[in-house]
Amino acid sequence: MVLGAGHTYNPNLQINNQLSETELARLVEGLRIYRAIPNSRLVTSGSKGSQNQSQAALVRLVAIELGVDAVDIDTLSRTTNTEDEAHFFRQTYGTDNTLILVTDAIHMPRAMMRFRAKGLNPIPAPTNTRLKEEKSNRSYLLVPNIANIEKMGKALHEFLGIFWMEINS
Repeated sequence: MVLGAGHTYNPNLQINNQLSETELARLVEGLRIYRAIPNSRLVTSGSKGSQNQSQAALVRLVAIELGVDAVDIDTLSRTTNTEDEAHFFRQTYGTDNTLILVTDAIHMPRAMMRFRAKGLNPIPAPTNTRLKEEKSNRSYLLVPNIANIEKMGKALHEFLGIFWMEINS
């Protein structure tokens, strides 16, 4: 299952350019896994929000353009967040199917918590890794720059999401 990460429906753009960079990275990992496992299915998710077409449908179309057989793709188009994605996956597929969960590495801990809370036991497939340097070479994190501020913002978002889950459970 490729978790949603944003899109902008615009028929003037190529379909892959309507997906956020994050969603495109997630899809690439989902396609890699799909191709590596015979008889697997690709599940896309994401509502339409204020757009004319759901993110799940757009991701499906991109996957088809990249060679996935349309009959191997399922869409969960009513999901607006990770909680919904876990809920609708369980509702649609139950708890007995093997689930490989594709999302950003930084989002994976919270996503796993959400899916496990629904009685699912996904196999994590993290992608879109932000810190790609070896641990011994992280001195670059101490130097202020825009990229580090963006990484800090994403980390804070995930921390607050986990905190919110804890106080609401």
